[in-house]
Amino acid sequence: MKALSVWQPWALLLVTGHKRIETRPWPAPNGLIGQEVAIASCKNLRTEQRVAYAAPDFQVHYAATGLPPLAELPRGAVIGKTKLLDCKLMTDELIARIPDRERAFGIYAPGRFAWFMGEPIRFNNPVPASGRLGLWDWDHEQVRAFEGKSVQI
Repeated sequence: MKALSVWQPWALLLVTGHKRIETRPWPAPNGLIGQEVAIASCKNLRTEQRVAYAAPDFQVHYAATGLPPLAELPRGAVIGKTKLLDCKLMTDELIARIPDRERAFGIYAPGRFAWFMGEPIRFNNPVPASGRLGLWDWDHEQVRAFEGKSVQI
């Protein structure tokens, strides 16, 4: 299974279904459309992620989810999976149709890519993993071992 490393709390937002669009500067591979993708939470936090998390618009929408604060979120682990439904090049027209909450949870600008996600599953127990930039292969044995310990949200 392919895995995607995502900073917290955006990783948790994806696997709980509060975030339906992952924004990237590169397109998803066509062969990945319709496939499940493991979501790995990055181990460290950069200043830019802390600044984005502290932004008032983000905080308003994040508080409405009822999810725990950043300091309590698991890092350095696969925390769930979601299905990649589609990938679209962002245009002004596409961005205008994105709800405010979703826009608060991503970087929306023409020329970037919107990865539309669905069918989120959050694992009850995060699976320790060393993530990488971009897409990477997550060990299928780990997938099988933890699939029975997941809960659909």
